[in-house]
Amino acid sequence: MANIFDYMNWRDISLEKVEFNEIDNLILSRLSYFPFDGIVNENEEITLKEAYEKTKILGTTGRTLQAEDIDLYPLLAKSIRFGKCKLTKFVNRVEPEEEKQFSAITILLPDDTIYVSFRGTDNTIIGWKEDFNMSFSDVVSSQTEAVNYLNDVASRYNSKLRVGRA
Repeated sequence: MANIFDYMNWRDISLEKVEFNEIDNLILSRLSYFPFDGIVNENEEITLKEAYEKTKILGTTGRTLQAEDIDLYPLLAKSIRFGKCKLTKFVNRVEPEEEKQFSAITILLPDDTIYVSFRGTDNTIIGWKEDFNMSFSDVVSSQTEAVNYLNDVASRYNSKLRVGRA
């Protein structure tokens, strides 16, 4: 059965030539889980390739949630399709006292669209507590933060938005 790696080997064609599709959506939604702390600052724009190079220098390439992301990160960074995509507005906030986790990254795509990737909760105690709170609360604070984040991105850029969550 084919996977993301097969897709990248087969479909490494620029987004200007072959339009965005569901598999691209899946791939970009994973970026919110990559180790961008100290790599992509909230108010700078750097390419995925530059982010990977900085990650290698800082030695944080192995801090990923999914084991296959260790191999996916350099593949994406070196690819024609994603390597020149610009990353910005990376946020990773974990606030145990509020039982809140929030992480997002904005990806500026070469087809003049913007992709916002939100991270879901993880299997930490804070993640479990936040999931539990969502079961009986109308809104949890990370959801409000996500709306504010998305509104901020929409106000900064005059482009179509795509949104994903892994």
